[in-house]
Formats: sequence, C-alpha cells, structure tokens
Amino acid sequence: MKLAFIIYGNAIDPDVAEVLENLGLQSYTKWSEVIGKGKTSGPRLGSHVWPGINSMMMLAIGDEHVAPLADALKVLKERFSHEGLKLYVLPVDQAL
Repeated sequence: MKLAFIIYGNAIDPDVAEVLENLGLQSYTKWSEVIGKGKTSGPRLGSHVWPGINSMMMLAIGDEHVAPLADALKVLKERFSHEGLKLYVLPVDQAL
C-alpha cells in the first residue's frame, strides 16, 4: 500500500477529480486552500501580491494503482503546465 499526495493549482480541480474517477479511486482526503511555492512556479499565497491557491489530496492506494495514477497525472501536468502539479508517493507501513 502507498500514500499518494497530489498538490495542484485549484484551477484544475475538476480535471484531477476526473482522473481519480476514471481510475476508480474514490477515497481521499482533500485540503482545499493550500499555499506554497514550487521550484518552477511562482508563490501561491492567496494574497494580493501572490494570488492563487493550491489544493492537496491524500490517497491510500494499492501498489497496482501507482503507475496508472502517475501516468494520468503526467498527461494532466503537460496539459496544464502553467498550473503546477506534483505527485509524491510514500510507503504505508501500517493502516488502521
């Protein structure tokens, strides 16, 4: 089992939701107002100086879902390169 974190610009929220739906990934936790700065994107701090907000989703997924999720998000990242999108996948040692 893996824990996947997806961080992305709010503008592509419906597209990320569609990816998850198409892959049959229905369970997640979502943070709707995440601020930060990436290496290739400007700050998104939700302010007048640095407008924009990100969202973040956390999903516990089976190992077999990692590659399809990464592939689908890679396509989305290329399509919306100006929005920013990151995927981090971590091992899950235990879940209750």
